Amino acid sequence: WVVPFKLCFKKGDIITVTQIEEGGWWEGTFCEKTGWFPSNYVKEYKTQNSLSPITSTPLELIAQQKVYRSVVLKDLIDSEKAHVSELQGLMKNFLLPVEKSDIMKIGEYNKLVGNLSEIIEVHEGLLMALDEMATMPAEEQRIGKLFLTTAPRLKQVHICYCSSHPQAVCILDKYKQELSALMEANGASSPGLLVLTTG
Repeated sequence: WVVPFKLCFKKGDIITVTQIEEGGWWEGTFCEKTGWFPSNYVKEYKTQNSLSPITSTPLELIAQQKVYRSVVLKDLIDSEKAHVSELQGLMKNFLLPVEKSDIMKIGEYNKLVGNLSEIIEVHEGLLMALDEMATMPAEEQRIGKLFLTTAPRLKQVHICYCSSHPQAVCILDKYKQELSALMEANGASSPGLLVLTTG
C-alpha cells in the first residue's frame, strides 16, 4: 500500500485541485508536486474572468466522475492488453519462425527484429501495473504518476526501435519472396509479407 503524498503549501498559495473526494481530503498540484491536503484549509480562488465558478461539488458529480474514471481505466487496460497480445503474437507466430528458418543470417534477423522483445517487456510491465492499479480504491490509484514514471522508458525503447526501421525495410525487401511464403505457411493471409509490414 502506498502512503499518499501530503501537499505542503502556505497561506496565499494557489493549488490546482485535481481530485475531490468525500471525507475532507482533496488531491491537488502545487509547484509541480501532486499530493493530498485537507479541503477545509483552502478556499476557492476566483479570477476576474471566471465564467462558471464552482462553489460546491454535488455528491452525484463525484459519483459520476468515479464511474467515468473506472470506464476510462478499463478501456485503457483493454487497449493495452490488445496491444501486448498483438506484439506477443507477432513475435511467437511470425518472427520466431523466421529466426528458426535459414532465410537470413542471425545478424540480419537481429536487425529486422530490433529491440521488439524489450518493447514487449515494457508494455507487459505497464499492463501489469495498470491491472494492479485497477484493484485499488479510486482514491489510491495514481494512473498519471504511473505514465509519468513509465514514459522515459517507453520513449527510449520506441526511439531505439524506430531508429532501426530503415535497416529492417532493406532486409524485408531483400527477402520479400521467402518471408512472404514463410508468413503464409504460418497462417498469414496472402501476401504474407504484409503481416511484417503492417502489423
